[in-house]
Amino acid sequence: MTMNTNDENIFNTSFGTILAETRKARGLTIYQIADETKIIEIYLDALESEQLDIFPAAVYARSFLKLYAEYLGVDLSALSDSLPVDIDRLESLQPLPNLGKSKLQTIYEDFLAVEFNTYIILGIFLLLFLIFIILFI
Repeated sequence: MTMNTNDENIFNTSFGTILAETRKARGLTIYQIADETKIIEIYLDALESEQLDIFPAAVYARSFLKLYAEYLGVDLSALSDSLPVDIDRLESLQPLPNLGKSKLQTIYEDFLAVEFNTYIILGIFLLLFLIFIILFI
């Protein structure tokens, strides 16, 4: 039995193409998958387009690939063979924002991030609670 070129292309299909075609065949959007898997759209799109240099490290690409493939029901061993082992990290990629901060700094920044209206409502509630305690106890 001889193989034609279409049969050979099936076996040489890249992991990104397999993911994209499987997703489209199931009628799913990137946004639906991102919502279900909690993988942001940028990384899902990067896996489909095989732009792995946006991942901070190869372990992220492999982990997200595994989650994405499991969600779509694609055989992971067929995909992982075509995933490169070394992924170059972008030079402009910055470290995670909270790695160099102390816990107190993080709490303080979270405190400042809350809207001012929330603190006003909380203050009014506490004032009413104190008045209630003074008058009825």
